[in-house]
This record gives sequence, C-alpha cells and structure tokens, in this order.
Amino acid sequence: IAPKTPAAKTTRNDQTSAHEEEPKENRDFGRVLGIPEQLRVLPEIVYYLRQGPLLGLAFQGTEYSQLTRQVFLNLPGVDASMVARPSLHAFDSEGRFSSMSLSTMAMRDDRILLLDHYTQIIIWVGNHLQTPECDLLRTACEEEAARLAAERSPVPEILVIYQGDSAERWVEARLS
Repeated sequence: IAPKTPAAKTTRNDQTSAHEEEPKENRDFGRVLGIPEQLRVLPEIVYYLRQGPLLGLAFQGTEYSQLTRQVFLNLPGVDASMVARPSLHAFDSEGRFSSMSLSTMAMRDDRILLLDHYTQIIIWVGNHLQTPECDLLRTACEEEAARLAAERSPVPEILVIYQGDSAERWVEARLS
C-alpha cells in the first residue's frame, strides 16, 4: 500500500477555509458540515409532510387522511413528492401567473394563490382581488385548479379561501 501524498489529501481545514471568504449570510451550512445534497432538503420536506394532508388534519377527518396515505403509497415518485411538498402558484392583479416559493410572504392582498398538495388544491384570494372587477381573474384561477384536478385520481378537493376568513390560518400553517 502506497502512502497518500499531502497534495491528494483533503483536510477539514481546507474545506472550511474556502468558505470563510464568503459573507456569513451566503454560506451553505449543509455543504460546510458535509451533509449530502440529497439530505439538505429533508427538514423542509418533513415540515411540509407534517403540515400537509398526509399527517396534518387541517380540513379533513381521519378517514380522508387514511385514504390520502393509501393514495400516496401507490403514486409514482413525482406525484408522491407533490403530496409531500406542495407547489405554490400566484396570479397577480395584472393576470400574470408564476410559481413561487412556499412562504407566507407570498400572501399579499394583490394576489390569488394556488397551493397544490396533489390531493387538495387551495385557492387563497387576497383582499384587493375580491372585487367584482376581478371575477375574471378568480375564474381563471379556479379553471386552472379544475384543470389540475381533472388529471388526477382521486380527484382532489378544491377549496377557496378569502383573506380574513377563519380558514386562512390553515393556508398559513401549510406555508413556511
């Protein structure tokens, strides 16, 4: 067995010294700590699992949760990941549709949000878009939700929640 040369050897100090040059707020602590890339998203996924329809009981009863778990176990990987970590889309007051990060900061009163948990689609309507002039925009969002729901089995429940409603807290709980 040939001894390792110092040039081929990587030490913990070499790895951290390269990161010390970056500003503190830009550090990737998962990389610095040596956590594999695949595991860095695990805390976020666990959070959304707990808040979502698989483990949380926000809008459904025990039977619905059991059905959701059974569906989850039989879904292909991409669809199962949507149950575990939802997608969030926004319609703004000008009618633009965009994907957003899962954050309560997305809940602005000039937006309509579409939170897609695969088995449940939640539409949240901000105060500024609850006027009759915005009926067309709300209808477009509901049509998008219906289009997404039509491609799935079982067909997801579509909920419409308005800013200021008591059910708004469930939307906030599902976002980080």
